[in-house]
This record gives sequence, structure tokens and C-alpha cells, in this order.
Amino acid sequence: MNLAAERLVQSIQETTEVPTFIVAPSKSGRSALALAYARAHCGVEEACWLDGTSEAFREALDKGLLEVFLSSEAPEYAVCRLIVIDDLPGLDDGAAQRFSDGIDRLVERGKQIIVICSPENDAFASLQSDRHLIDVRALCSIFRHDEMRTLAFLQAFFASDLPLEFKSTASLMILMRTGVADELRALGYHIASDTPLLLSASCPLIDFDSSSGYFDARACLLKGLDQQLFASVCAAAREGECVVQSEKERAFERLSGLAMHLFGRDERQESMEVLELAGRILAFDELGSAQLTSLPKEGKPNESDLIRPSATALDFTHAPGTVSNLICSLDSISGEELPSLDVPKTPKGRTSVSEQRDCAVEPLVVRLFGGMEIILNGVRIEASLLRRSKVKLLFIHLVLSLGKGVSRDTLIERLWPNKDRVHARDNFYVTWSRLCRVLAGSESSCPYLSNNNQICRIDDRYVSLDILEFDELSKAVLFGRGPLDEQLDAIFRLDQLYRGDILAGLQLDSHIRSNQQRYRSLLVDVMLKAAQTFSEMGNGDNALWFARKAYETDATREDVYRILMDMQDRAGQRTSALRTYFDCKRYLNEELGIIPSQRTTALYQELILDRR
Repeated sequence: MNLAAERLVQSIQETTEVPTFIVAPSKSGRSALALAYARAHCGVEEACWLDGTSEAFREALDKGLLEVFLSSEAPEYAVCRLIVIDDLPGLDDGAAQRFSDGIDRLVERGKQIIVICSPENDAFASLQSDRHLIDVRALCSIFRHDEMRTLAFLQAFFASDLPLEFKSTASLMILMRTGVADELRALGYHIASDTPLLLSASCPLIDFDSSSGYFDARACLLKGLDQQLFASVCAAAREGECVVQSEKERAFERLSGLAMHLFGRDERQESMEVLELAGRILAFDELGSAQLTSLPKEGKPNESDLIRPSATALDFTHAPGTVSNLICSLDSISGEELPSLDVPKTPKGRTSVSEQRDCAVEPLVVRLFGGMEIILNGVRIEASLLRRSKVKLLFIHLVLSLGKGVSRDTLIERLWPNKDRVHARDNFYVTWSRLCRVLAGSESSCPYLSNNNQICRIDDRYVSLDILEFDELSKAVLFGRGPLDEQLDAIFRLDQLYRGDILAGLQLDSHIRSNQQRYRSLLVDVMLKAAQTFSEMGNGDNALWFARKAYETDATREDVYRILMDMQDRAGQRTSALRTYFDCKRYLNEELGIIPSQRTTALYQELILDRR
């Protein structure tokens, strides 16, 4: 154990009165640190390790998993002094609150708690304000000079769901080694002003001084990162200016400029490495032919070697027998004092990023009318996967901008209007990562979302959206496009699509509510147009049906009352038409303080005088 690790272990020992949260991505040595502490300060029977990745974990948690350690009915667990929850999954607000309350009760009864989780699953900053926090920067200090573990961490960083902007900026800084961000911007790369600072929080091996703009990536490795750097620097060139030049030519040109810049700094070895990468890009037929692969999770206690407690000891009301599959004693954990992490090799024969985009991606079917429904691979994505309100709102805003995209800053302002800029952006990237994982399912990457040049979008090539179909059909009806029979088919299809207001039943912000009103008004416009069309065809029954449909959808528009009066009169329902007029007059007077327009009044007078 090196000095940095010893200091972290000591900091845990000095804060036993509060829970310790080790918040860092995989391959950062987070589990190894907890194991080192457990072996240094606990006896064999005093520590238990809970596997948060187990399928039974969430169910067991809801049924009283943590209460096992306080129960007199399970004395073998009551003696545990240290409880490690390894790789805590993402919890919704209610589950996070229950979990927080549970570990508080354990701490109050003298138990020591260590929670290990990824940054995107850390929802406890406010729930556990007095916690002892160990973040990824502190963990990186342990293996900063260990090449194998540094490489494993960097490969995990490039395989993560972090924004492409982070990974492409990191790759350029790693290639340049040291310098200022403006040097990269001068070479044609777009790097937002706050990206380097946010990047250094995600990848502490890259030091960044916000006051001077200076970065230092010498702690990172080049050897072993060929595939990751190749894919990232190619993506860094995709900024919408590749109309004249192909993507690979643009990437080659910019990397050549970077190589010449390094050569000018008399860093010839680094310059040659960058030129070699540039040559590879120019030689490849397709960009990104080195697909980043998902990495296995960092080492956990080997389940085949575990000595598990008897399930019968846990068979009481609030702790099901499945809990036994989550718990192991410290003596059953194998491995060295601080085990090094295996460095995964990139498999051969992986398909490229561009090949993935060209091959058949399963369409994502999204329905917003009458509530939100998402179908992927013919299977409905359960609402529980989008249980976090911000993840759901982010998805909704992206879907409403399908085909156009929306800026990152606009999304941040809509979702976190009252938060300061830095914290709001941190929240955005965590939320974006969670949404990517929901839509990716079992795949290693998400083909549906992109975040390039600070413009976020859902790829409309792979998405079938009911409101887009609604827009196109509405234009055909309102502008009289195509033969009459096609317009009539469009009218009936529109009526079928509109199952209710979009996103009905959800708590929405002002932007989404304005879209609700837009589609409601658009439906009314179509229904009124349909009523007039059928009336001109001499089909009074259909005309009256659509006029009533418009009234049921929105009874706040005067033109709806007027056309309904007209259709009722044409159908021989003069009394109903008169009642509709007085309903209109009453609404306008009581709600708006105005009287009906001359056109509506003239139609009423015609009804009274029976001039039609």
C-alpha cells in the first residue's frame, strides 16, 4: 500500500461516525480501497460486503435488507461492524431517501458504512451532507504512477457515457501533453470555455488551471490508447464544416497541424506519434474503425469462492432469503492487499462507429399523445427506467426537437433554471449519461443520442415519432395537398393519432405546456377544416361529427362555436345551434369580458330570422 492509499485508509478510520462514500467510475480502484480498509481495521467476522450489482439487491433493499444488521433474529449479521455496499445502483428519489435513512440508523447503532458508487448514481449530496466523501481525484493519486492501472482507468474513461466533447478534448490534450486550451482552439478544434475544467473533474489525470488555461496531461499514457484516441480525434473534427472536405481529410488536416505545432515546440517524438495517428486516419476507408468497447466492471469478490451465510438465518418477514446472495464475509474475499486492475484488450473484428450507423439499428418508437410510450425492439420501455424526473424531461425536450437539435445551454436552462452554471452542467452530464444507458439497453453504446458541438439531438433516422407524423398529415389537410381521398385518409389518421394531449398526466414545464397547446390547436384546425370539407361534399353527418370533435377538444375558441352552429343548422338542428351561440356568448363574457364578433352575431341573426 503506497502513501496516498494509506492516507485515504486513515481518513476513513478517522470518520467512522459518518458514512463514507467512495464516488468514482470503475477501474479507479474504489473497491480495492474499501478492501484495504476492511483488512486493516476489521476482523474476519466484523465485515460484510453487499453486492449492489445483484439483480436481487433493489428488491432486498425495499424489503429491509439493511435492517438485517440490527435484527436480533439474525445474530450472525448483527455482529457486523463494517458494512460495504459495493457499486450501488441508481435509485429513484424515494428509494434513495429510504436507503439514506437506513444507513443513518445503522450509523446511530455503531455500524460503519462504506458506500461505493459511480458519479452518475450519487444522489446523496443533500441527503448525506455530513458524509465523508472520497472522489475520483483522490483515488487517482493512488495509481498516478502505476502504468497498468492508469491505462485501465483511461480506457474505462473513453468507454464511458461521458459526452463526446469531453472525450475528444481529452484525446487532444493527451496527444499535446502540455499547453493551453487556446492552442487547440487555434488549430480549429471547438472546445467550450468550461469543458477543460469539467473534464479535469472526470479525468483527474489531466490537470487544468482555470486561471491560466494551462493543462498538463503527462500523467496519461499514449501506448495502449491507440484505438480510443483514434476514434476520439476523428469525432473531434465533426463540427459541421466537413461539407467540402471529407471527415477523414478534416481530421488528418487538423492532426497534421497539431503535429507541426509540437514539432515547433521541439517535441519531435510527440510530433511523430501524432503524425502516425494522422496517417492512420488518412489510410482508413471509414472513420472510427476502432470501435470503443464496453469494459467489464472492476474486480469484485469472486462469487465462486465466497462462503455465504445460511439463507435460513434470514428467512424472517422483513428480509427475504434472497438477501443471502448479496452478502459475503470478509474472509471470503480473495485478492492482494490492493489488487491491480486487469487491462482489457480491444477485441479484434469489432465493427466501426460508422458501420454501426449504417447497419440496421432497431427503430425507437415514441408516442406522446395521451401520455408517453417508448418501444424499443418491439418491447415497451417501462416507466421505471425513466423514473428520474430530469431524465424523463431531458428525453422529452430532445424528442420535441427531433430533427432540429437543441443547444446544451438551452436544455440546462430549461431543466435547472435556478442552479448556478457549473453545478447545472454537472447535473446535465449525469442526466445525459443516465438517458444514454436507458436507451442503449444491453448495448455498449447508444446510437440514438448525439452531443456534438454543444448541440444535443436524437437521431431522427432511428426514431418513429407520432407528433412528426401528426405534423406532416396536418400540413396535407390544411394546405390541401394531394387528391381529396388522400386528404380524407389523413383526416381520419389524425383523429386516430390524437389519443389525448401530448404527455398527458405528467408534470411539465412551460415549454412543454406550450407544445401541448400547439398540438391541441392544430387538431382543432384540422377538425374544423374536415367539417367544412365534408359539408361541401354534402356529407352533413360527418361534418357535424368533426365540428363536435373540435368543440370537445377546445371550447375556448370562438371559431369553433361558429362552425359548430353552422353545421348544426345545416343538419336541421336549429335549436342546438341557438344554444351553442348562447354558450359562446356566456363564455366570452364571463371569461374574457368581450362580446361575440360580428361574424358570429350575423350567423345568430340568420338563425333567428330563418334566412338560411
